[in-house]
Amino acid sequence: MSSSSFLVALLCVSIGSLASAASAGEKDSVSIFQVTDGKLGGYPQWVSFKITNLGRDTLEVKNSFLSYGKWYKYPNKNNDGSAPGGITIAAGATSPNPPFAACGRQGSPSGTTGGFDIYTKGFKVATIHFDCPYTGSNKLSVSDECKNCVVQLPSFSTSGALGDLVLKVVALV
Repeated sequence: MSSSSFLVALLCVSIGSLASAASAGEKDSVSIFQVTDGKLGGYPQWVSFKITNLGRDTLEVKNSFLSYGKWYKYPNKNNDGSAPGGITIAAGATSPNPPFAACGRQGSPSGTTGGFDIYTKGFKVATIHFDCPYTGSNKLSVSDECKNCVVQLPSFSTSGALGDLVLKVVALV
């Protein structure tokens, strides 16, 4: 047996043992995997977004993507949603309601990772990146922030779900 085959077999046995321990109620044995009905689940890794527009022009969410996980119709993770795009946030408003949201896939230990762009008047305000991994630390960041634009990220949990987040945006373009 090659070393890679051995590692795959060991991982499969370990996951099976963790799932059995969780099903038997041995919670201390299951520290990194969420097990629901005997299946691994990524649902505990989730994030939802609302955006508060503190500027004078309408904002729009565009170019949303996920590398891992799925979009869902908040608050029901079993109800798959489509990638948010075309969501508009009027000046002085907080939208959308309900928020747009992503989570890990049921049966997959991968969490959710992705991002989206915020635009105003055809100009890109910023790109928001999020990473809510199955294991490891959560990340939330802003890139490509335009001149005369500010995106304030909320505080967030570095482990477990990123949770319900409200971004504050001022775009003066």
